[in-house]
Amino acid sequence: MEKTKIKYALVFAFFLAATATYVFRLGGESYSLLVSFFTFASPLVAIVFGAIAMKHFGLGTTQGKSLVLILLGVISWLVADMIWAFIIGGEVDFSVADIIYILGYLSTIAGIFVGLKTIDSDFFREKKHIAIVMGSIIFLSAAYLYVFPIEWDSQENIMQNLASTFYTLADMLLLGSVVLIISIALKGTYKYGWVFVAAGVIVTAIGDMYYALNFVTYENGDIVDLTWNYGYLFFALSFIAFKHNAEQTLDNMRRMMMAVPAAVQDIKPPATIEPAKPERQKTLARKAKTAKIKKR
Repeated sequence: MEKTKIKYALVFAFFLAATATYVFRLGGESYSLLVSFFTFASPLVAIVFGAIAMKHFGLGTTQGKSLVLILLGVISWLVADMIWAFIIGGEVDFSVADIIYILGYLSTIAGIFVGLKTIDSDFFREKKHIAIVMGSIIFLSAAYLYVFPIEWDSQENIMQNLASTFYTLADMLLLGSVVLIISIALKGTYKYGWVFVAAGVIVTAIGDMYYALNFVTYENGDIVDLTWNYGYLFFALSFIAFKHNAEQTLDNMRRMMMAVPAAVQDIKPPATIEPAKPERQKTLARKAKTAKIKKR
């Protein structure tokens, strides 16, 4: 429990440090270096705690499979950021980095869909639950496409248009998956972890939508970068919560198993009438015979 609190404290301290850096533009001339630090350190924090959680769950469990897909999404985004920063330098409109970004979205969304298997099986047996979930997804998707319609720009090449289309669809699916996450959090196992996943997805989608609307004026180090940093850190918190919740469940099961033998020992067997010993039987017989003679 104490270790878990320390992990949460470290992540929240990272939250505060990143927030202070961007809001107050700390570092002066070294501000860009601090921005780069948080850009790459935030996903690394999530990856470290994700790897720890994966070691606990393994790939043989549904939760483990869900986590590894989300973790692969985080890794993909980090790799894409590194390609943009150190290889491409942001000089091209479309590159292999975009493909890796999109694969990260798809992997994260797939992890959320796998997480649906942890929901109570009775949840989706009721038609009203299915109707609410599907209706919410359709509404969110329609609202998103209304604000960010899929457009084909004749002045751009086919790869740039495809990238723009894929980003739009990926963000739409990511935002729509929040409904599924809420369903998992309400009726599934590891509830608190999924709440953090939902928070990470929401802030990431907010950052993406802001960038889509303001990409012309966007500069590296703008405060919107915080949304992506927050997204990674919320994923880190989710990995910590998943592992902690699983450990709590195991501890509760151990306590129950230990309580059963103790309860059995406390149960006293019913009282039994022990048969009289042979010598005792002879004595009782003589007394009975003597009493019968006296009576006569």
